[in-house]
Amino acid sequence: MENTLYLTFLNEAGRRQTLTVADPVEGLAAEDVEAAMNLIIEKNIFRGSGGDLVEALEAKVVGRTEEVIFTA
Repeated sequence: MENTLYLTFLNEAGRRQTLTVADPVEGLAAEDVEAAMNLIIEKNIFRGSGGDLVEALEAKVVGRTEEVIFTA
């Protein structure tokens, strides 16, 4: 299964901005992810068209399973 970590922030314009991380380590603790998101905000690491990131809103891991049914 292929996993992706989605980190969703609020930016200065009041819009959601999501960063994605492919193949994150398994068993991430909520506290660690929240601390990392707050560090991203504090250090002003990313800036989009809506301005700086100002609040951590959500983090989730989404898994995708692929099953080949037919190949020619």
